[in-house]
Amino acid sequence: MQNKEKIYIGVDVSKKTLDFCLVRDAGTFSFKITNDVKSIKAFFKKQKLINEITELFIGVENTGFYNFHLYEFFDQNTFNIYIFNPLHLVKTIGMVRGKNDKIDAERIGVYVQRNIDILTPSAIPNSTFRKMKALFAKRRMFIEQVTAINVLNKEFAHCNSGKAIQANKSSEEKLLNQYAKVIKEIESELINLIQEDEVMSENYKRVTSVPGVGPILGIYLTIKTHGFTQLTNARKLACYAGVVPFTNQSGTSLNKRPKVSFMADKRMKSLLHLAALRVIQLEGEMKDYFIRKVSEGKNKMSVINAIRNKILARVCSCINNEKMYKKNLDLS
Repeated sequence: MQNKEKIYIGVDVSKKTLDFCLVRDAGTFSFKITNDVKSIKAFFKKQKLINEITELFIGVENTGFYNFHLYEFFDQNTFNIYIFNPLHLVKTIGMVRGKNDKIDAERIGVYVQRNIDILTPSAIPNSTFRKMKALFAKRRMFIEQVTAINVLNKEFAHCNSGKAIQANKSSEEKLLNQYAKVIKEIESELINLIQEDEVMSENYKRVTSVPGVGPILGIYLTIKTHGFTQLTNARKLACYAGVVPFTNQSGTSLNKRPKVSFMADKRMKSLLHLAALRVIQLEGEMKDYFIRKVSEGKNKMSVINAIRNKILARVCSCINNEKMYKKNLDLS
């Protein structure tokens, strides 16, 4: 039986176009197409990539919503897909000079070829999670609009804003009320999408049973873990959220105190921070822990970061043990 030809494909994704680089036995070949499902299907058909004598290994940079057309095409086919954080590629490709879309696609393809033995195929988010990501991003946009208006109003309160600005107050309140209504509708739609899947719905209930974890953090954790099928290890999830301190030491001249890394999911970290601030206001072990550690002289932010870790540990325990959170019960 003839061995299949292994083709390594690097894809650089932008809003309107996709740059493909095919790394084949005969050399490298670059192509540019429009970013839509029809064009992607036509490209794979024209290049005769889907057949019994080729095996495809496709590397894609994670650029958020711009990847969705590719994901829709991947849903209909079985490929070896590797989705990379752009920063990961920058850190691992090595010293390079210059860049453009064509070069970036080639670098991704060559990177996949060189590291195929150690790479693990990525799970493609299904249509439900893609919709949830889009809805959550839209919610964040409305939240930012509301915050911007409220901040500006506070600034105007410190100066003579004039009658013209006061005259707009009623219209502004209507706008804010409308924004609040839209935000609630988006949140309801997100909850409905979770409840449509029985397993995901049960996991969501378990997660939100943990003190401090409200609906929004529960939704975000559901999205980022693909319904708690990924990142269910507490240490890995905490690392992803950027709440794990790392040492910074080398020889005798560099010995700094451990700090959390800037490479993190900032949105998850922010929601976890709000959860930690909330839980230390409630009567219970977290509040007692915070008061005890601060009285011992610990830095408040360090204690809050420890509480963020504890929240994630409890979340993962509830998921892995398939149980609701119970006070003073250690599930690990």
